[in-house]
Amino acid sequence: MLESGGYQVTSVLGNDRAFGLDAMAVATVDLIVIGFSASHPIRTTAVRWFKQHYPSIPLVVLRFYVSENFPEAGATLSEDPKIWLGAIAGILKSSNP
Repeated sequence: MLESGGYQVTSVLGNDRAFGLDAMAVATVDLIVIGFSASHPIRTTAVRWFKQHYPSIPLVVLRFYVSENFPEAGATLSEDPKIWLGAIAGILKSSNP
């Protein structure tokens, strides 16, 4: 969905692979998106890890349940693509004026 919106995407399945990405490659990205398929504790761990290692990169977490919240992330968004695609465009616009 992001690619069809004109974004360049690097995608991995699983935290181990995400944490193992080349640091130079991660440092060049404009946004990190954490999907909603993992449990809340696993996504919380991922948020904390990315914020510790790449604090200047905006971070978005997609939520599965409306009640989920990830305060350390820049945004916690619905899994509904209509909502998060618009929000991501806004986040990228504000972080790359």
